[in-house]
Amino acid sequence: RVPGVKPAVRTDLVSLVDLAPTLLDLLGGAGAMTTDGIDLTPALLGEPLPAGRAIVIHEQLQWSVVEWPYQLIVRPSDNVVELYDLDADPTEHHDLTAAYPALVSRLRARYAEVPVVKVDRTPSGRSFREQQAQPPPGRAPRSGSAASSTP
Repeated sequence: RVPGVKPAVRTDLVSLVDLAPTLLDLLGGAGAMTTDGIDLTPALLGEPLPAGRAIVIHEQLQWSVVEWPYQLIVRPSDNVVELYDLDADPTEHHDLTAAYPALVSRLRARYAEVPVVKVDRTPSGRSFREQQAQPPPGRAPRSGSAASSTP
């Protein structure tokens, strides 16, 4: 909720990565940092957001592209491709891949537009990420930070 702006409900496709640029704009720091998200302030003020936005989701064994209301899910190792209309089928029971081959191709192309992100979810990958999150040697962690707690 933004002070001075009438509350409303929107159904635009947004992501958590949009939170930082939106908050920065609302606090007067627009452009203070580079992010992958978009500033949602126009939507909060009642304006439309750009059409055709796609959100790409990378997982270890599959990837997905959501371009509302459609979601394409691909598991390359299993040769699985599934397409769902999330408005009409939010529980993803009716695969539309055969009915919309052109849409499947277009969403695959949208996936190819973004860099591949790989996250090593193995125990050694987790150890590496935890090690990277520690403060540099010789620098005391900030009080109350997660870095000072032990798992």
